[in-house]
Amino acid sequence: MGLVGMGWNLATFLAVPVLVTRNMGPIDTVRESAELFRRTWGEQVVGNFGMGLAFFMMGLSWAVVSVALILGAGNLFPAALIPAIGIAVLGFIGLGLVSSALKGIYAAALFRHASGGEGGLFDRRMMDQAFRPK
Repeated sequence: MGLVGMGWNLATFLAVPVLVTRNMGPIDTVRESAELFRRTWGEQVVGNFGMGLAFFMMGLSWAVVSVALILGAGNLFPAALIPAIGIAVLGFIGLGLVSSALKGIYAAALFRHASGGEGGLFDRRMMDQAFRPK
């Protein structure tokens, strides 16, 4: 079941940029996204893995800082325990928001390049190198 979910996530990775830029229904959007995935699967998997790993490491680091903050607040200033937990939660929410935004930017840039459009603010040579033959 996990493989089916992973396949669905990969096939629909570019669905939002397709839906935004083309006048298509949901079924055609998923088909177009899957077709673009077949052409750019290596770049998508590597890019998502790289970002996932980076944000996992940041989340792990923030977890260590959060535990230290909460334990320190609980031991030294018991009244500061609730704000310390709030700060920890806000940090995780912030990481999630930044991760989601960067994945959206990456998907849009990958979609524009794969569909033959301009790279926007991204260097065309850099995007071309991401699409070199495997």
